[in-house]
Amino acid sequence: AKISNKFNNINCVGIDFIKEYVEYAKSTYPQSNLTFLHKKAHHINEVLDLYPDSKFIIFSLGSASYIQPEHLKDFFIKISKYNILNFLLAESYYEKNFKKNYSLKPINFKNYSSYNGGMHYSHKYCKFAEFTNLKILHNEINQENNSILCQFKK
Repeated sequence: AKISNKFNNINCVGIDFIKEYVEYAKSTYPQSNLTFLHKKAHHINEVLDLYPDSKFIIFSLGSASYIQPEHLKDFFIKISKYNILNFLLAESYYEKNFKKNYSLKPINFKNYSSYNGGMHYSHKYCKFAEFTNLKILHNEINQENNSILCQFKK
């Protein structure tokens, strides 16, 4: 909503897999350049295909850590097919699931993700990007903010 207010000449789309969140957002933010859709992350192509001649900036702030690893893999595969795309994320992680060199422990999900409990995962997003040949522009583990900050581009 903040981006749509600041840049009223662009289309902004918010997606969530929880229908009630989408309904709340629709009733709260009436901007004409802002749309909310009830979709799962691994169905991102259905959203992107609605805007065939557009450039895309996808960002996730605290949401991607709730995507199951197999769905995150599908998400990355799907976004990698769009030529004009930037993907930014800032996600939390559980430091206890990382070794000092930030490889995951215990090793599971092909060493890309570790389950934290409560539908929350610590993901190595750069591994998903490498798997799908997205260019990694930034990959940082920020211990002070307990976050993973990444930027990928097609």
